[in-house]
Amino acid sequence: MSPALALAFLLPAAASASEFLENLRRAAARDPGDPERLEFATRALRAWAPSDGAGLLAQAHLSRAEGEIAAYDDSAAEEDLTKALESDPRNDRLLLLRGRARLRGGKAEGAQRDFAQYCASRPDDGEGWLGLAEARIARGLPRADKPALDAAAKAARLLGDGDSRPRLAEGRSHLAAGRALKALAA
Repeated sequence: MSPALALAFLLPAAASASEFLENLRRAAARDPGDPERLEFATRALRAWAPSDGAGLLAQAHLSRAEGEIAAYDDSAAEEDLTKALESDPRNDRLLLLRGRARLRGGKAEGAQRDFAQYCASRPDDGEGWLGLAEARIARGLPRADKPALDAAAKAARLLGDGDSRPRLAEGRSHLAAGRALKALAA
């Protein structure tokens, strides 16, 4: 939870919080898969005023985007995450989520840019490297070959042996390059 949102939760209800803050609290209190999260985040965005602050605006877009991702509405999630990044450009988590939404939505080039930027700022997070490998595979050859294998190897080192996703990415990379036996071995 962002510090701005945490502060909003600490404000007493008697302080007559704005309609924006009330709806943002309601959205944040629900799981991403709960349709009410989308509804309350949308209400919060409609009620937002500049006095509510850009940080909380970004949080409202993020809350709605998480609900949209859970509902497989990747284009809407991408739009909300882009708006959140405009308000909070230093939030790396927004890049990771937008990369995932773009990748699922078939926008591999944009996903690769997001994951590359995320990995540059968070080189110790295997999820970013895994996303970068997947985006490179989705873009096809030549990016699906050595660059994807390198990213998958970094993801495997960071995520550990218990996570099979980097090995699957390695296999898909080999398959894209026409190396069926290496794909099966991975």
